[in-house]
Amino acid sequence: GLIGETPLLQAFAGDSLTEFGASTVSATVYSFAGWEPYAKELENCMGTGLLIDQVDTSGLDTLASHSISPMKTGGETYYDQSLWLLELPEPLHEGHYLVELSFNANGVDYVRQHFLQVSRYSFFYMRSDGNLLAWLNDTATGQPVPGAKISMDGGVTASLTTGADGSAQASDATRAEAQNGSQVSTLITVDTGSGTFVDVDSYRYYDQGYYGGTSETPE
Repeated sequence: GLIGETPLLQAFAGDSLTEFGASTVSATVYSFAGWEPYAKELENCMGTGLLIDQVDTSGLDTLASHSISPMKTGGETYYDQSLWLLELPEPLHEGHYLVELSFNANGVDYVRQHFLQVSRYSFFYMRSDGNLLAWLNDTATGQPVPGAKISMDGGVTASLTTGADGSAQASDATRAEAQNGSQVSTLITVDTGSGTFVDVDSYRYYDQGYYGGTSETPE
């Protein structure tokens, strides 16, 4: 999320949760004591697709509790019809958070946790073979961020530093070996000198050769 905006969370509820749209979801917001413990928990959950309910919140600061009515996203596909949005009622300060959602549907109690980062920075990257291009902007000023140190580890490994225009390039980025159909995740940390942006990028890997093709490409 960006500074000054009310955070918006996504929740996927299939046909078995028909009561979800009419229910109220309880949302408890916890705060991490810095980006390092946030990044550690992100890394621990990378293999789960970040669909989590096991982060121990006993060591986190409890900031607020809210009662939220989920909103339908619309759309015609099964995915769209099963996707709900939950908007926190107030903006959060720049920082790293965990939001725990709980609700009862069809007589069953459900708990899910969402990682949430509020930052002024917007980070993008593209990769082709061993070449990687990244760029970093400050959304508060609309300006590029020079001198930021970017570290990527996991599915993609690279180390870069942004130039005066906020961009950075690497020709030696490597991609980890992956089994066909497996989920591949990369932990990204961006140290700007005045704050640290942390994120996880995930994709599912498919070997085209497995399906009769001749090459391997991530999806």
